[in-house]
Amino acid sequence: MVRHSLPLAEQALQLARNYLRQARDLEALHVLGQLVRLHPLDLSIAEQAQVLLAEIHLRRRDFAQARRHLHVALTYQPENAQYHFTMAVALEDDPNADPRRALHYYRKAVELEPNNAEYQAARGSFLLDMGKPRAGIRCLERAVELAPEDGQYAQQLAMAWASEGQFEKARRVALHALFRNPDDSRLRRLWDDLRFQEARQEQLRFIVTSEGKTAHARPVLLPFGRKRRSTPKRFPQADGTILRLDPPAPPSSPNPSRNRRKQSQ
Repeated sequence: MVRHSLPLAEQALQLARNYLRQARDLEALHVLGQLVRLHPLDLSIAEQAQVLLAEIHLRRRDFAQARRHLHVALTYQPENAQYHFTMAVALEDDPNADPRRALHYYRKAVELEPNNAEYQAARGSFLLDMGKPRAGIRCLERAVELAPEDGQYAQQLAMAWASEGQFEKARRVALHALFRNPDDSRLRRLWDDLRFQEARQEQLRFIVTSEGKTAHARPVLLPFGRKRRSTPKRFPQADGTILRLDPPAPPSSPNPSRNRRKQSQ
């Protein structure tokens, strides 16, 4: 029985992959649903079918169904880091799930593949969202160490330092990343964003007023050498025309050279 079902199962798996390449998710779901009902089925093909089903449901944002298929896939390969990582993503992105459950799967994925920069960065960002900045920054630092050529991880680390008010460390991370990737436009924007955030934080610092209350510092408009002209007033007339009244021109400053010329004449 197994000998006859395996070729058919392999063909069904390949057909489902072809449907996925063409973004025909419904056809792929139908084929894979029929495939997992075949008994007996080779364990490798059954595992691949469950993973494909999980990916389809993730793409369709059906997170609960995706986790069901991932649970089955993990029974086949409990030490597969990618499956644990995908499970963590399915939990974190699900608004109806407890995101804290994702921490276990992120930790397991990193334990199984500690040199995977993607896993380290995803875990670090998740820890930051959960209010654990120190642990999150350590993971992001590890991701930058593992993949220094990837500007995205440096960007995440720099923004994490900036959110903690450590702008000097954030600038150092951005500067090193720019040195490695001088043509990365994201890192150039990152440098500008850090400068803007630092200036904004300086502006929003609390100041103590004379009454002992706290208030936000407000931006101060610096005077310029040339005074701004008043806006001319406009009055609509009965015939449809508009009467424009410009403000009086400022008195002209004396010109010493002109006075000297007049006196010489």
